[in-house]
Amino acid sequence: MLQHRISPGEFRSPYSRLGLSKSSQRLFGGARKGSAVLLGESPLTRGLCGKLNASLPPASRGLPMRFSIAFLSIILLTSLAAAQNTSPVTSRADQLKGGALEKAQRLSPPQPDKLERDIDRVEHSQILEWISGGLNGFGLRFGGLVTGSGFAVGPAYSRPDLLRENLHFRVSAAASAKRYYNVDTLVSFPRLLGKRLRADLYVQHADSPQMAYYGPGPNSQKESRTDYRREDTNLDLQVGWRVHPRHVMVGFIAGADLINIGPGTSAVYASTDRVYSPVQTPGIDVQSPYSHFGPFVQVDFRDHRSDPRRGTNFLTRFNYYSDQTDLHSFRRWESLLEQYMPVLNEKRVFVVRARTEFSYTRAGQVVPFYLQPTLGGADDLRGFRQFRYYDNDSLLINAEYRWEVAPVLDMAGFADAGKVFPRPGDISLTHLQTDAGFGFRFKSRGAVVFRIDAGFSREGVQIWFKFSPPFPGLPFPGLYHAMF
Repeated sequence: MLQHRISPGEFRSPYSRLGLSKSSQRLFGGARKGSAVLLGESPLTRGLCGKLNASLPPASRGLPMRFSIAFLSIILLTSLAAAQNTSPVTSRADQLKGGALEKAQRLSPPQPDKLERDIDRVEHSQILEWISGGLNGFGLRFGGLVTGSGFAVGPAYSRPDLLRENLHFRVSAAASAKRYYNVDTLVSFPRLLGKRLRADLYVQHADSPQMAYYGPGPNSQKESRTDYRREDTNLDLQVGWRVHPRHVMVGFIAGADLINIGPGTSAVYASTDRVYSPVQTPGIDVQSPYSHFGPFVQVDFRDHRSDPRRGTNFLTRFNYYSDQTDLHSFRRWESLLEQYMPVLNEKRVFVVRARTEFSYTRAGQVVPFYLQPTLGGADDLRGFRQFRYYDNDSLLINAEYRWEVAPVLDMAGFADAGKVFPRPGDISLTHLQTDAGFGFRFKSRGAVVFRIDAGFSREGVQIWFKFSPPFPGLPFPGLYHAMF
């Protein structure tokens, strides 16, 4: 049997005319040579082609081998063409991926506009820290006097880092052009006995020469305003035990109050002692030193005490006030409930607050007017003048809707309702004094340091500028501080 070998000339197709790349041409040439060798030397090929060649005329011998090579070549060409057709797709995908990576490398964070830069500069500056008294060391104290004193400023020294932050010490003073002034000192041990016990000692002296008084009870008239002078010297000790490390505290409060009442210094309003008798205004003629003592309970689930966005705060305390004559001794039960409800990722917050103050006396005893609960002013009925209503008991309800305009600014719409009454049994939701308004809250490091509120009521419009949060805690007799 004749052995047939394929010469390169038998398969001399011009590869470049097929549109193959050089690498494909080299691959196809290698496949052709391998096919020729395989077809020429394998036993199967020799046997099959030998029988076919023997049955054909001499001129047609070698055709079977040519057909076999042609068939195999078509298969190889189809495979190479398919591989070549898919390569641009892969290359295009790689190009898109590379372009995306290059674009990502060229991307830069968006640049804030001028307003955003100014807000950020104020937020991270020490201006608001000075206003809020948050600086460690010497600083300035703004406000902190009774509302109506005018703009007040003074020096302050604060050290919250003593004894590895186990001792907080602060001393400050402030005065206004109307001759109001206040000097106070706070010594606090917030982490005694494994952070379970807290003790705070607060001492202050204040002079307020033009305190407003409109007469007793809920029916007093705006035109009946008088003024009196009040001097306070107060010593308060609060000791609290954390039943729960974060949410529940019980304890007691003890203190002494030396209060002196005198004629007011206003050139516009009459002095209170010239208009109201001791029967109408108990304690206007004689004052005596007071001591007070009583327990308290606080349940606090607010997320942040300085600027809450969610949670509940409940505080109740009972104090026994005793004077030396026992004519003006009384007991007082105060309660406060606050609920914060966030919406839209905590950028907007609904707030509801309710506060009650009840006074209890024995036969022959009366509460002096200068220690009676009051309503009216920047912290309760914001559409009425400061200390607009005096009486033995009070009820207050506040509602606010706050929304964040910028990291350092909130706006708020609010509504207030409340009243004073002579006996605890007279509490009701009828004949409430109401107002509504809006406000701006300026913040630093998550705390309100300054606010402007405008309140509207049947008695007109009141504008308030305060260096304090909108809802302070329960006040102490000194009027200038709240230790909760």
